[in-house]
Amino acid sequence: MIHAYPLLNILTRFISLYPQLRSSITSVEEYTIGVGVMGVGGNKGSVAARFHLFGHKIMVLNCHLTAHQQNVEGRNRDLHKV
Repeated sequence: MIHAYPLLNILTRFISLYPQLRSSITSVEEYTIGVGVMGVGGNKGSVAARFHLFGHKIMVLNCHLTAHQQNVEGRNRDLHKV
C-alpha cells in the first residue's frame, strides 16, 4: 500500500502519471522525522519513501527545514538529524 504525506506526494504523483508501474513497485517503506518545535513539532522535518522499482532500490527524500540566511546553523543541525 502506498500513502502520501503532505510534504511527500512525489511517489503518488509519479504513480498517477504512470499507473502501469504500480504493480512493479514493491517493498515500500515510509519514514518521517520531526525536527520542529522541541524536536517533534509538525512544522519542520522530513519524510522519505524507499521502494523497489523493477528490482532497483530507490529512495525519495523531502525536507522542510528552517528558513532564512541567519538560521544556517540550525538548518544544518536539523539536516544532520535527518
